[in-house]
Amino acid sequence: MTPPLRCVLGLVWLLALAPASLAALTITVGTHQVPEGANIIQVPVSIAGGDPVTDMVGVVQVGDGGPLVGGSNGPTITAVSYAGSVWAAAPGGFANSATVTLPAQIYDPNVSLKVAGQKVSGSGLLFTLTFDVAGFNPGRFELKLAGTRGGDTSFQCSGTNVPVTINNGWLLVGTNAPVIPVAPRLAIIPAGAGRVRLSFLTETGCVYNVQWRTDLAPGPWAEITNGISGTGGQAIWLDDGSDTGQLPGLAGRRFYRIRAQGAK
Repeated sequence: MTPPLRCVLGLVWLLALAPASLAALTITVGTHQVPEGANIIQVPVSIAGGDPVTDMVGVVQVGDGGPLVGGSNGPTITAVSYAGSVWAAAPGGFANSATVTLPAQIYDPNVSLKVAGQKVSGSGLLFTLTFDVAGFNPGRFELKLAGTRGGDTSFQCSGTNVPVTINNGWLLVGTNAPVIPVAPRLAIIPAGAGRVRLSFLTETGCVYNVQWRTDLAPGPWAEITNGISGTGGQAIWLDDGSDTGQLPGLAGRRFYRIRAQGAK
């Protein structure tokens, strides 16, 4: 008998095979487990893409933002460190500011380079957050840099907006915190020679399978049972035709989705 799933199936976003408009930068917050009994946890937040930046208007929210914005209590941000970050690489230094006093559940870490004309690479450590998790029962708190009550984290390079894709994450407090897969946002990227690359954010403790069809008529989807284990980071799968019978570039059109389930 197949054991029952401990996590609900994730919803999906469907993307037809078409030229993609990609963001220059990507932030992946990831899933971070806090062992039961721990009082403090540090969470590094990284950025990838490499496009140069000069300024960041940041927003970080824990859960629903807390009493400051009419929400409920949750873990609080107690410190933000830029040690070893991309900002620290600027020869002329950087300035950081905020309008919210820590500790708080919603915070605005804003950064700008001090010397005009200097730029830093948008690839590496963005900042490190320290959270106070003392006194909270096992639970799941979303860590947001996008879709917060204060808007989205954004970047500029010498006054020009730099596009960014932000994958929010989770803070799991206690060893028995439930792991429920959220809907993975699926990116479909041409990979040359008629192939495509699928990329999506995973949750630690969940398992993912790629499904595909040539149309959206009612009926079953073909599943590729590759059982990708979630790590809290990005997962990548290449469709080169070996599992689907034909190169995507020769198929006319092809649709994909991701089925997510928890550990059995």
